[in-house]
Amino acid sequence: MLILKRNDSMTVLVGAVFVVCLWVFTIALYRFLQDPFPTQYLSRLCEFLSCCMLGIFLKFTSFTVADMGLKSKHLKKDLKEAAIVAVCLLLFMIILKVVFIQLGSGYFAGETAFWKYDDRPAYLVEYIFIALFQEFLARCCMQENLHRILDSYKYGDAVAIAVSSLIFGVFHLHYGLFYMIGAAVLMGSLGIIYKHQRSIWGTYIVHYIFGIAGQCLHWI
Repeated sequence: MLILKRNDSMTVLVGAVFVVCLWVFTIALYRFLQDPFPTQYLSRLCEFLSCCMLGIFLKFTSFTVADMGLKSKHLKKDLKEAAIVAVCLLLFMIILKVVFIQLGSGYFAGETAFWKYDDRPAYLVEYIFIALFQEFLARCCMQENLHRILDSYKYGDAVAIAVSSLIFGVFHLHYGLFYMIGAAVLMGSLGIIYKHQRSIWGTYIVHYIFGIAGQCLHWI
């Protein structure tokens, strides 16, 4: 068992480092070529590289499809908890925007509407799949794999959440520092929910509502 866990650890480390380094070099090349195409194409490339990382884990570790957190023993309870968290998060984002506007921070300067969703209506549908895909990779691929390796350590879960969140933040390098920090913080928060539920469906609901609300409120 110890040898198997050691082999899994090395494979996860090498796979994650390889994909992250490849991603950083890709961003450097993108900047060197002076942003030759829209950043959303980089996001799709990032998701492709994440799939490659998942393929490496499935092929060369003891990680299996059954370990991916796709099943929930208490789905109704998980979704109810997620809905409460999502509503609280939405209210927080609205209140924070009101505060920013009242303080005259300039963050929302030039906006004509407090809430606007008609800029990209197709995004409401598109993000259904994007959020699910990102949760699948962040939870099933990264956090769950790290949890399996570190479960015997005192702070194994905390390390798994922190590392998977940082990797997810790095995958948003092309959007800038503050977006990276926001993505890492979001993934850390969702990682705590996943640790409690051991299913991606609750975190997926929160992720989707956060992403759509962030777009409509012009936070992102």
